[in-house]
Order: sequence, then C-alpha cells, then structure tokens
Amino acid sequence: MITFDHVDDETRALLRTTGNPRMITLLDDDHSVSPGILHSQENTGRLQVQHLAAAGHRHLGYAWPDDPRVRGFADPRLGGVRYACHELGLDLPTVLEVPLDADRAAAALRTWQAADPPVTGICAYNDETAMAVIAGAAQLRLRIPDDLAVVGVDDIPAAALTVPALTTVRTDAIVVARQVTATVVAQIAGQAPPRIVDSTVVQLIVRQST
Repeated sequence: MITFDHVDDETRALLRTTGNPRMITLLDDDHSVSPGILHSQENTGRLQVQHLAAAGHRHLGYAWPDDPRVRGFADPRLGGVRYACHELGLDLPTVLEVPLDADRAAAALRTWQAADPPVTGICAYNDETAMAVIAGAAQLRLRIPDDLAVVGVDDIPAAALTVPALTTVRTDAIVVARQVTATVVAQIAGQAPPRIVDSTVVQLIVRQST
C-alpha cells in the first residue's frame, strides 16, 4: 500500500492482517522514507518566504488549510516557511486557518491586519487557499500587492486568471512521479529510497500578487 501521509503502528499492523505486508509512506516527518519528496515540499515554503522577504516584507502570515486530510503536505510546507524566516532573521509567521470562503478568509485577514506590526505578506498552503485570501482582501478593500502580497503553491491553471494574477510555486510533476516510482521500487527491494537531485523540482512563478 502506498500513502503520502504518516501511518501509525497500530494502523500498519491492522493493514498487514488484510494482506498488505508492506506500507510505503511518501511523506513522513522523520525524513527516512522519501526524503526527496518531503524536501521538495519544504522548499516550496522556503521559496515563498525568500520571495516575499526580497520584496521587503518582514511580517508574514501563513494561510493554513481547513482540510485535515492535506496535513501531510501542509506540515512540511509550513516547516519550510518557518525555517526560511529563521534563516533570514524574520519573526515566525502568524498561522491562521483560511477556509475556501471569502467571508471567513476576510476574518483571518482582519486578524493579520490588527497585528502590531501588521502582516504584509501571506504564504498560502496552496493556490486555492491563496485565492480565498484574495477574495477576502477584496471584501476588505485591501489592495494586492500594495497592502498585502500573496504567494500560493501548485500553479493551477486558474492561478494566472485571478485578479491580480497569482504568484505561486510550481512543482515539476514529472520529477516527483519519477521519485515516487523509484521510492516504490527501492522499498520493494529493501533498499534506501533515492533523493531528488534536480534542484529545479520547485520553481517560483512571479505574477502580480507580489
């Protein structure tokens, strides 16, 4: 069985009783199973912070998803954001849950705006979450990127169609697919999984939201 997220020992034991002797976890917080894929998720967060910091933003927020099923991706992305903030001498980001709802996103934005000093740059879990931030900002008449800069993740087709168009981090799906395949083959053979060596697996796509 192949899964992205961490599986506890009890669940692993239960799965073995159903005829699944081997569990391959592609994202795990101990970096031991598929470090290349996990590292690429951390790098998305680092790229978000590096870009916002280069534009002069010192006080950042992180738009956390409200879907617990994606935590396997959200945790390392936020970890990369926190690491980059520490690396650049920035305060750690203020993390708020941002649902895919304009009204509730606006409520999160009010909290960020009320901070002292206010948050001026948002690293979003993914592009849909970033779009919710943009919708909430429109309700509050905040100008993007003048009042608030936003960076997403994934570069979905709609990212280029938001107003303003969304700056985002794109992942090379072909490189990741090769890593998944190589990890599965290595685990079946009882070998250590390979690392992603392609430094371009994640790439910042700069548009008008920053």
